[in-house]
Amino acid sequence: MPRYFFDIHDGVFLQDEDGLELADLSAARAEARRALMGLIWHCDDAKDAAHVRVDVRCEGGQRLLAATLLLVVEDV
Repeated sequence: MPRYFFDIHDGVFLQDEDGLELADLSAARAEARRALMGLIWHCDDAKDAAHVRVDVRCEGGQRLLAATLLLVVEDV
């Protein structure tokens, strides 16, 4: 199985050194979505906006996809 790496950008860059073995890019896409959902829970509650991105790389280092989540809380 191929190994995919999930680099996190949430104001600080965190490069994935370990990666995960997954069946294919579709599984890596689903994992990126799950990672975004988990990361958004750790954002600072005092802020009204959060921007988180997960870049997925293959073992060769090529960026295959980027998943981005933007959360904005506005008073109405």
